[in-house]
Amino acid sequence: MLAIKARFDRTARDARHSRGRLRLHGIPILIFAAVVAIGYAVQQIRDSNWDLERRQQLDDVAKVHAILLQRQLAKHTLAAHLLGHQLREHNGEIADFEAYADRLIAEIGGITNLQLAPGGVISRIHPLPGHEAALGYDIVTNQYLRRGSMKAIESRTLTVVGPIPLIQGGVGIFGRYPVFLPDGQGGDRFWGLASVLIMLEEFLASTQLGLLTEQGYHYRLWRLAPETGEKSVFAGVLDEELPPPVVTATVDLPNEQWFLDLTFATPEAHGPGYFTGLAISGLVGTVLAWIAYLYLRLPERLREQVAGQTRQLEAMAFHDELTGLPNRKLFIDRLTQAIHRQRRGGQGFALIYVDLDMFKAVNDSLGHSVGDRLLITIAERLTASIRKSDTAARIGGDEFTVLLMDIQPPADVAQLAANLLDTLRAPIQIDDHSIQCTASLGVTLCPDDGDDPEQLLNNGDLAMYRAKQLGKNTIQFFSTALHREAERRRAQYHGLVAALAGEALFLVYQPVFSFASGKVVSVEALLRWRRDGDRVAMPAEFIPAIADTNLITQIGQYVVRHAVEDITALNRERPGEPLGLSVNLSSREFNHPDFFAAVRTALAESGFSPALLTLEIPEAAFSDRLAGSRIGLDALGQAGVGLHIDHFGTGHASLRDLRHPVLAVKIDATLVAGLTSDRDIFRLSAAAIAMSHLLGIQVVANGVETPAQLETLEALGCDMAQGYLFGGPVPLKELAALIRRIEDQGVDAPQPSRRA
Repeated sequence: MLAIKARFDRTARDARHSRGRLRLHGIPILIFAAVVAIGYAVQQIRDSNWDLERRQQLDDVAKVHAILLQRQLAKHTLAAHLLGHQLREHNGEIADFEAYADRLIAEIGGITNLQLAPGGVISRIHPLPGHEAALGYDIVTNQYLRRGSMKAIESRTLTVVGPIPLIQGGVGIFGRYPVFLPDGQGGDRFWGLASVLIMLEEFLASTQLGLLTEQGYHYRLWRLAPETGEKSVFAGVLDEELPPPVVTATVDLPNEQWFLDLTFATPEAHGPGYFTGLAISGLVGTVLAWIAYLYLRLPERLREQVAGQTRQLEAMAFHDELTGLPNRKLFIDRLTQAIHRQRRGGQGFALIYVDLDMFKAVNDSLGHSVGDRLLITIAERLTASIRKSDTAARIGGDEFTVLLMDIQPPADVAQLAANLLDTLRAPIQIDDHSIQCTASLGVTLCPDDGDDPEQLLNNGDLAMYRAKQLGKNTIQFFSTALHREAERRRAQYHGLVAALAGEALFLVYQPVFSFASGKVVSVEALLRWRRDGDRVAMPAEFIPAIADTNLITQIGQYVVRHAVEDITALNRERPGEPLGLSVNLSSREFNHPDFFAAVRTALAESGFSPALLTLEIPEAAFSDRLAGSRIGLDALGQAGVGLHIDHFGTGHASLRDLRHPVLAVKIDATLVAGLTSDRDIFRLSAAAIAMSHLLGIQVVANGVETPAQLETLEALGCDMAQGYLFGGPVPLKELAALIRRIEDQGVDAPQPSRRA
C-alpha cells in the first residue's frame, strides 16, 4: 500500500511540476506570441494603409499630369482642326496658307509645322526648312502612317498619330484632320488630310513631366504600337522596369490612347521592418503610442503633399513659365471678370496691347538667352509700373497686355500709357550689352470700344499694329476708323482671292522704245482688277491691302505666268526681233524664294526665252534684300533672266547694288517730269545716266509724256524710254497695232492715252 501511495504521490508531483513548467514557459511564450501577433497584425495593417496612401498619391499625381498632357496636346492639335475647317470653308483651297499657318503657330504655340495632304499626299508644309523630305509622301498608303490616317478618315474626326519616326529625322506626333468637301450631289467627297506636326522632343520639353524627376518620381510614357499591339515606350524610363508600386493613368487623345506609368524613384522607409517591428511590439506604451501617432498622422501628411503639388501644377497652368506673369488663359479670365464688373455698374477700364519693337533682332544678334532675360526685365518693369488691382500678362512671344482697372477718362489712360512707354524704353543692361527696347502700344477702352474679351483684344491688336505703321515706339488708341480700315482691307483681300480664282484680274502692256534702233524692243506687263461692274482698279488701290501677305506672291506668279504666255503668242505672230517682257516685283515677292521657282516653271512651260524676261524690283526693296533672296535672284541671272532697278533715284540703292545681274536702272517718272524744268533734276539725271553707263548698265526712262523730255533724254544718252508719249497700257489684242503705229509713224503720231 505504501509503495502504491508513493508511486501515486510521485506521479502527482510530476504532474504538478509539469503544469508549473508549462505555466512558466507557456505564459511567457503566449505573451510573447500575443505581442508578436499584435505587432505583426499592426505591421500588416500599417503596410497595407501605407501602400494604399502611396498608391493614392501616385494615382493623383499621375492623373493630374495625364490631364495636363491631354490639354496641351489638344491645344496643339487644335491647329489641324482649324486648318481643316478653313479648307472646308474655302472648298479645299487656302489662298494664303503660309500666312494662315504662321498665325496659327504664333497664337497656339508648340507647333513644328502645318501640312496639307490632298488625296493623302503631302503637298505643302509650313515652315518647310528641314522637312523637305516629307513633301510628296503618301500618308494614306505608307505602312507606318496608313493606320493613323485611315483611322482619321473612317472616324471623320481629328486623330492623334504617334509618336512615330519621321522620314526627315526625329520623332513626331501628328494631329490629322480629314477634310470632306461637298460633291455637288448632296453627299461629300474625301479631299485629303490637314495635319499638324509636333516634334516629340519639343513637346516633352514643354510639359511638366520634367518636374516629376525633380520631385522624386520615375515615370514612363507609352502606348500600344498599332502594328503589333506591343507596348512602345517613348518617354521617361525606357530600358528597365519601374520598381513597385506602379500606377498607370490613361491619357485619352482623339482616336488614340497613351499611358503614363508612375512610381517613386527611391521608396521611402515608412516604418520598421518586420523583425524590428516585432521587437518593438514588445515595448508596451511609448513605442505603441508612437507607432499609433505615426499611423494616424500619415494620411494627413500625404494629403498635404498631394494638395501642395496640385496647387503648384495649377499655378504652372495659368502663368508664363519664363516671366511668371499671368498667361493668356488667366488674362482672358480676369478680363472677363472686369467686363462683368463693369456691366454691374463698375467703372470702365483700359486694355493696353504691348508689342516690343525689334525684339527679333535682339534674339538673332545676341542669342535667345539674352532675349529671355530681356523679356524677364520687361515683365518686371510692367509689374512695377501698375497697381495691385491691375494685371500685366504675357500672351505670347514678345507680346504683353496690361489691364488698367477703374479708369475712365481717355486722358488718364493716355498719361499712364505714356509713362509705361517711357519705362519700357529705358536702357537695359544685360552682361556687356546695353539694350534699348522700345515698344508699340495699342489702347482700347471698355465699354466705349466694346465689352467682349476677344473684341477688346482684337481692338488692342489693331491699334498696336497701327502704332507699328506710324513708326513704332508710340501709342495708338483704337477707333472706329481703324476698324473700318481693317474691314476694308479684309474685304479687298477676300475680293482679290476671288478675283485670282476667277477672271476679274487681267493684264495690259505698255511699250518700251529704244533710242538706238527706233523700235519697240519690249513691253511692261501691268496688272488691272475689274471690279464693281466695269470699273477697273489700278494696283495702287489694292496692292497695299495685300502687300504684307503671301497673296501678293500668288498674284505675282499669276502675272508672270500669263504675261510670258501672252508675249510668247504675240512673238509667234509678229515679224522681226521678238519682244522682251518686264514684270514688276513687290518687296515681299523679292524676299520669297518660292517666287523665283515659279518664274523658272513659267519659262519652262511657255518656252519663253529667259533672255527676253526682266524683273523690275523697287530700289528700296533691292537695297534691303535678304541673303536668301539673292541666291534665287543669282540663279535666275545665271539662267539669263535680267534685272531692272525700278523707281531709281527715289530709294537707297548704292553702287554696290549696281552689279550682276542688274541690266538696267529705270529712272522714276517723278524725275522725268522735272527734267526740262528743274536744273538740279537735270544734273542728277545726267549724272545717273553717266554713272550707269560706266558700270555697263543701261538706263530706261519712265513716264515720258512730252517731246521735250524725249529729246533731253536722247541728248543725255538714255537708252530706252516708255510713257504716254508712245502710248498708254493696252490689252494684248491692241498691242501689235500700237507697236506698228509707233514704229511706222514715229512717236509724234500717237496721242497720250489714259485708258486702262
